[in-house]
Amino acid sequence: MSYEGVQKQKSPGCLVVGLIALGLSIPVIGILAALSIPAFLRFMERSIAAEAPVIVASIQSEVEAHFAQECSFPPSLPRVGDVEICCGNSSSLCSYDADRVAQWTQAGISLYQNDGYFLPETEYRADGTYAIRAVRDFRCGAPDHTYEVILHPNYDTCTVTADPGVIHNELQ
Repeated sequence: MSYEGVQKQKSPGCLVVGLIALGLSIPVIGILAALSIPAFLRFMERSIAAEAPVIVASIQSEVEAHFAQECSFPPSLPRVGDVEICCGNSSSLCSYDADRVAQWTQAGISLYQNDGYFLPETEYRADGTYAIRAVRDFRCGAPDHTYEVILHPNYDTCTVTADPGVIHNELQ
């Protein structure tokens, strides 16, 4: 028996079933996206926030070496860029200001990159301690996310001790 001359007819019920399936699947995909996109953005922010301790540790080792050699801290160094430039955009790098980077280089502290997710700064405090910070503005207008380590000098041995790193205004 040959079916060559017989045309297959499409059932109108098949079209209705297909439209119903499509009508149900699109809202489900929308709900899944609404739940997963914010979670992904929080994951991105947390992964970026993990860079701050690395930046501070790099600067801390250079400051400790400077203190061991000179028995004094380097001068306070300005933040290498403006936080407002990269606020609110978790995936963008903050541009470093060339003049400010030059001040860091003159003080003998090298930055391991030209741009970064965080902006480092240092401060020689009135109480004799030395603060090293990495700053990022995750939400424009909110307090800056700051990772900070405080160094305490021992002028008898030309060594420093560091407090554990502290996060201020986490992911704000």
